[in-house]
Amino acid sequence: MARYWFYLDGTAPQGPITEQVLVKMIGSGSISSETYLWHADLPDWQPACAHFHFDTASQDSVPMDPADQFQTFDPQPRNHGRNDFITRVQHNTGASASIRAESVASTGAAPFCGPLRAIAHGYRKMFQRCGRASRSEFWFFMLAVAAQQLVFSLGLKTLLSPADLAGSAMDATASSLWWGVMIAYGAISLINFIAGATLSIRRLHDTGRSGHIIAFQFLLQLVTICLVGFYAYELAAATMAEYGTITPMTEPSMATVLEKLAGAAVCSVMSAVLALVILIFTLLPGQNRPNTYG
Repeated sequence: MARYWFYLDGTAPQGPITEQVLVKMIGSGSISSETYLWHADLPDWQPACAHFHFDTASQDSVPMDPADQFQTFDPQPRNHGRNDFITRVQHNTGASASIRAESVASTGAAPFCGPLRAIAHGYRKMFQRCGRASRSEFWFFMLAVAAQQLVFSLGLKTLLSPADLAGSAMDATASSLWWGVMIAYGAISLINFIAGATLSIRRLHDTGRSGHIIAFQFLLQLVTICLVGFYAYELAAATMAEYGTITPMTEPSMATVLEKLAGAAVCSVMSAVLALVILIFTLLPGQNRPNTYG
């Protein structure tokens, strides 16, 4: 796998670039012997003279022999504020070191992605939250997911008779078919959920925003579901106790029920607003600047 290098240009890290490109930049004088370099296998920024020979007359350089790479030099770069850049790269998960480095320091917006490639990327990178995703990649994948949902809905209506859908007794064949379809639907829905979540995070990275907003919106949805579940349980318990079906250990107060219902309504509204904000962000063009979010 090719090694990707980064170099300090003023106050900002630049890259990633291959070693061949780096050698050409040194030869042209764009990078001097005192320019600090870093790649994923180095613990810290190090001057270029620690890894490349410099010809002061022609500015040509060649990679140094491994035995000559250990020289005495100041291990701390002049730009101390860029150490957090290394920390972000080293602590990103879900990809190899070179991919992590490339995704963190990428300075250009994600390119256009066709429908088939967008679908392939969505599933292939379903566990990769680092990097970028263009608008085309995001929306082509989401359209594919919507098409899958439509196909499953039509399939359920076609494979199951109206009597089955109405809750009438099903024979063994229809029951097995129903369970098979529902299991497949659940598995595909889980895969689409994970792939869609990580793709949304990469889309936000492309617009210059953190993907943590996705996690916060998911947390609001989870709290809403829990509060609605508690509300439904207590309401059902109160109804059954009223008709003598059960004898509750503790009778739920109306104030407690209303508190949970109000909390669920607030979380639901906040989640809907946040979902709208995320939707607007996914419609924005990619930013031609470093991706500092992973």
